[in-house]
Amino acid sequence: MRRAAVLAMLCCCALPAMAADPWCSARGKPAPTFAWQPTNKAEPSVGRVLVKDVSGKTIQVLDKLENYDGSSESLRTETDFNHDGCPDLVVTNSVAGIGNETLSVFLYQPGKRQFVLNQALSEIGGLQLDSDDKNCVTGSWKGGAVDMYTARHCWNKGKLVIQSEYQVSARYKEDGEVQCYEHVETEYRGGKKRSKTSCTQEF
Repeated sequence: MRRAAVLAMLCCCALPAMAADPWCSARGKPAPTFAWQPTNKAEPSVGRVLVKDVSGKTIQVLDKLENYDGSSESLRTETDFNHDGCPDLVVTNSVAGIGNETLSVFLYQPGKRQFVLNQALSEIGGLQLDSDDKNCVTGSWKGGAVDMYTARHCWNKGKLVIQSEYQVSARYKEDGEVQCYEHVETEYRGGKKRSKTSCTQEF
């Protein structure tokens, strides 16, 4: 009987810390909520995010941020960007007329139970989780109607590493007409960069 109790205790101690974390496990207690607090009413898009526990107590403050919509509802927490089982927080800083977004991405750290800004993810425009590989993310950016850039990054030992890039842009004749569309495909493997360039009549 005593041996069984000891084994049960060891089993429970071996469970990862995130298993009991309400933010990382649906079986845990009610998870934190997020509230946008503007610095002042004149600039509702500038302020901070308050992370609150189930009682409404503020447990973390993410300060000096821009929130394009200026609302709590626009704070996004549906994606786990580093595939650790814990959803992360995204604040949309700006949205250009052409559709480009700038973001502040906070990864959740179960050990500290805090959201920490990840600069590498935040620098990727049009950030999305790779639909084919959850260990990777993709990004996209428009420089104009005929200028587009995409990239793919994957996690390797806790660091985000670029895997591939693709860019297409127009080449013009002297009279201003489009000569062709230049496509540049780049892959990064084994510490080496390999690029392939082609110019076609199709965008």
